[in-house]
Amino acid sequence: MIRKITAFFLLILVSTGFGTAVIGQKFPVEPRFAVQPRFTSAMSFSEGLASVKVDGKWGYIDHNGKIVIKPAYDLAWRFSEELAPVNSGGIWGFIDKKGKYRIEPVFGWALSFTEGLAAVNIGGLGIGRWGFIDREGGVVIEPRFDIAWPFSEGAAIVEIDGKTLFIDKAGNVLKEERRFTDGVSPVLSRGKWGYIGRDGKIAIEPRFDTAFPFKDGIAVVVMGGRWGYIERLGERSGDFILKPGFAEIDFALNFSEGLSRVGVDDDGDMKSFTDDMAIDRWGYIDKTGRLIIDIRYEKAYDFSEGVAAVMVDGKWGYIENPLKGNIKR
Repeated sequence: MIRKITAFFLLILVSTGFGTAVIGQKFPVEPRFAVQPRFTSAMSFSEGLASVKVDGKWGYIDHNGKIVIKPAYDLAWRFSEELAPVNSGGIWGFIDKKGKYRIEPVFGWALSFTEGLAAVNIGGLGIGRWGFIDREGGVVIEPRFDIAWPFSEGAAIVEIDGKTLFIDKAGNVLKEERRFTDGVSPVLSRGKWGYIGRDGKIAIEPRFDTAFPFKDGIAVVVMGGRWGYIERLGERSGDFILKPGFAEIDFALNFSEGLSRVGVDDDGDMKSFTDDMAIDRWGYIDKTGRLIIDIRYEKAYDFSEGVAAVMVDGKWGYIENPLKGNIKR
């Protein structure tokens, strides 16, 4: 059963010298704002820029909070491979970091580039189909899917006629119906989750209530209704680096720049272990389970490029990663 927080973290917070943080620093800390909260909405930094919403329109800021691409879009996603998908008047195209269209706005929807390809809707939402284009705007995989998601490790998830499929970069349907990270993929067996390898054999025995994909050798799992983290490192695959129940939390995500975003559900309306929208407050822990930034933010994103977008009193800003010290950008 998902539990409401009843106490602060069980670990004693002690002085520490961690990474490039100041030796003797006590945690949790009051993180410094790199960009003060003033935006209606905001997204994580990517390739030096972050999309933010100002007076009903989306634009882009740099790490100093300076607007470098004027807010003029109805929606704007992150930059990836030097391009960003933006929506104006319901039509999507791709701009460069100067705000100039590099791929003209002709799409019903568009997602960011990954591995040289971007998923786009051609023909309009509800009536068109999804396919993939290259960075010049050329169609590489013909639009024939009801929906398509970005490529990762050479495979993309697509849906057609109610079926979920995996395709390669030539558009061929793969026999392997799962996505792998760090060489394994979560698998459900007899009511418990574990991990299967590319050879089809069980790599980590199913024993978890829920198991999430690995990232950089670490995965989030739930066991006995409590959150924990396991590692994938040779013969030690599946060992806990943080055992379930290390803290009274209701949600956890994987680590990014040494910190994991964790949250609590104050009003008890969380319906499943994937229901992050029910989380009322967010904070950050390190890989020892130590609370680095108190669970206090209304909303929060993972750290990226040394900062994380957080919401305070209904406005978004960016806090610095206290483990990184003074980031040179």
